[in-house]
Amino acid sequence: MKTEPSTPETERLQPEGLVKIDTDTPLEAFLAVSGVIMLIFFMGIVQQGPAESLHEIFGEPIHVYTRAQAIADGVLIDLTSATDDKGQLLCKQAGFVVPVAITATAWHETVAAGGTWEPDGDGDVLKLSGGQSITGRLWDVLTLLRVACKRGAGTDRVHFQVLVDTHGDGRHRATVGLWALIGPGDTVAPVITIMVEGED
Repeated sequence: MKTEPSTPETERLQPEGLVKIDTDTPLEAFLAVSGVIMLIFFMGIVQQGPAESLHEIFGEPIHVYTRAQAIADGVLIDLTSATDDKGQLLCKQAGFVVPVAITATAWHETVAAGGTWEPDGDGDVLKLSGGQSITGRLWDVLTLLRVACKRGAGTDRVHFQVLVDTHGDGRHRATVGLWALIGPGDTVAPVITIMVEGED
C-alpha cells in the first residue's frame, strides 16, 4: 500500500477521520469502502445495544421455541427436581445451583439404556436389569458432569463420557460421549443442558 497523502476522492470516503483509505486498484478501493461501511454498521450496533438494534434490524421473530416448550414436548427432560429415594434433590447434591436439563436422546442413551417399561399401579415404570436404578444412572451422569465442569472451569461447555452397563451384567457396557453447555435459558439466568456428542 502507498503512504502518499490521500486525494480528495479518498478523503470523501473517510467517515469523520475514523479510517484512511489509500488504495492502488478499484478492487482495493471497493474492499476498503466495504470495510468502512461494516465498521460503521457494527459501531452503530454497539452504541445502540445489541438487543434493541437486532430487533430493529430483523423485526419480530417468526417463531421462538423456548426451553419451557422443549421440556413440555419431551425434547428436554428437566433434572432440576429429580430426587433420590429419600427425596433429596440430585442436582443439588451433585453441586449444581442452576437448572439442569438433558436431551431425550442423551437420556435414552445413558439413564434409560436397556430399560423396559413395566406396569406399576396406575401407570408404567422404567425398570433396569441387574439391580440398577434410574437414580443411580442419573447420579453417574451428574457426578461425571460435575468432574468435567471442575476440569473445564472458565469455559461455557464441557465434554465427558459415561460408561453404561446396558444389561446390568458387567459384560455389555457402552461408552456414551456427552457434552454440556451453560448459557441463558428463557431468561438471562444461566441453565445447563446435557447433550449427546453431535447434538446441537
